[in-house]
Order: sequence, then structure tokens, then C-alpha cells
Amino acid sequence: MDTLCPEDNVETPFGTVCCTMAGIPRDNRPVILTYHDIGINRKTLILWLVVNAPGHHEGASIFPA
Repeated sequence: MDTLCPEDNVETPFGTVCCTMAGIPRDNRPVILTYHDIGINRKTLILWLVVNAPGHHEGASIFPA
């Protein structure tokens, strides 16, 4: 088990689904849900890369009008 991204098995009417959450949930932030294709899962992915647009990182200055 990865301690940075713990897994949790969720029972559904259609079977058990293994879920992984990374990050800290906060009320004012969206959650991004990914659902991988056949034969791919979190452990087979090599890299997850998120690029913030300029001015969209935490603590960024507000753009002038």
C-alpha cells in the first residue's frame, strides 16, 4: 500500500471498487475524479502531471483588469 495515496475498497451493488485519494479535501476546492480505461490503473500509470495556468497557483497575484 502506498502511504501517500492510501487505497480503500468500497462495496457497491456491482462489486468492490478500489479507490485511491491523493491530496487534502477542502470545502472550497473541486475534486477531480478519474476513471481509467481497461488494463490501466493507478499503479500502472507512470506519471500524473498537473500544469497550473499562469496565475492559477496557490498564492498567485490577481491579474490586473
